[in-house]
Amino acid sequence: MVTKAVGLAAKFQALAAEVRGLFIGRDAEVDLAVCALVAKQHCCFIGPPGVAKSAVIGQVAKRFTGSRYFRKSVYGDTPEADLYGMCSLRGLDVDDVYRHNVEGFLPTADIGNLEEMFQASGSLLPALHDNLFERIYRNGPDELRLPLITMFCSTNFVPKDRLLEALWDRLLFRRHVAPLHDRSQRKAMLRLNVPAEPTATVSIEELRTAIAAANEVAVPDFCVERYLDVIGAVSEQGVRLTDRRQCEAISAVRSHAWLHDRLAATSDDLQVLRHVLWTRPEEISIVAEVLKDVCASVAEAAGAVAEDLALVGRDVETASAADQFSALTQGIEKCQQAGATVKALDKRSATPDDAAAIKRATALIIKFSQEWPARLKSASANVKAKR
Repeated sequence: MVTKAVGLAAKFQALAAEVRGLFIGRDAEVDLAVCALVAKQHCCFIGPPGVAKSAVIGQVAKRFTGSRYFRKSVYGDTPEADLYGMCSLRGLDVDDVYRHNVEGFLPTADIGNLEEMFQASGSLLPALHDNLFERIYRNGPDELRLPLITMFCSTNFVPKDRLLEALWDRLLFRRHVAPLHDRSQRKAMLRLNVPAEPTATVSIEELRTAIAAANEVAVPDFCVERYLDVIGAVSEQGVRLTDRRQCEAISAVRSHAWLHDRLAATSDDLQVLRHVLWTRPEEISIVAEVLKDVCASVAEAAGAVAEDLALVGRDVETASAADQFSALTQGIEKCQQAGATVKALDKRSATPDDAAAIKRATALIIKFSQEWPARLKSASANVKAKR
């Protein structure tokens, strides 16, 4: 499968680039839609009407040649027939069994978009749950296996009803879509010319090849450890994640890595989880901050430690005789904190750059740890002598 997928990521990159060119300020939404398809996961765009949620989904979907796309707005009174087809009267006559004529409806779709899915009546929820989770539809006595790759949901609100929690959890990717506020973006939008037909396309067979190839992307131990650090950090701040979401989030990491032509995931690929690891809107900023802190490259983090220590060392050297005791005390405390930080970073080290940065920080820690205690002892004696 890897052999078949050679060079295929470039076609997906071209597809995404073409769709990004159709919109202003919707690059992240386009990239997320493509990532969801390659991950074979479901995706939800949340935002007010008129912000191009369904337009982005539609433009991405139409570029997968040979695929079947089903789009439907859902309301509280939407009947089952609108999603699954009318009842077959012939079937009722032949064997007295109630079946839907599903051809051309949701059960035959490769890509779906149910607008305002959370407004569906309670009678539709069990079927939708089966569609999204098990990718099956129970059509009378028959259990149909669905070809569904990704179900998109474009909605104006995040569901709060407990009856919708399970359905909400099935949508692995989630993103808030905000209106354009920047004047230059609005101006660019008014001048945008949309080409009539797609030129960058991918076949449905190539999409299935990409899904299999992305599933083979390696997730190294250091990446898993960093991911677990993220899970631990967001959990400590009250973000509740189901076990299922924690497990399936790895498919998002693999998909992101594959789309960037990597055979093994890196810490950069964990950044896609800012669209995965939140449940309530107020948790979005929490997840983003945790990812920023935990997933910064080891080389950058170790470099920052070394830079901070160098500044502390400068403060110690420039401190007056009267301030030496205080400066050295603070310096030793900073040195101990830096030692603990570097020790943790060393466990995550994965590249020569990481190792070099850790070595530089460690050298400063050793140097100051050897020099400053003796100088502190001398400064302490001077303080006592003055008393």
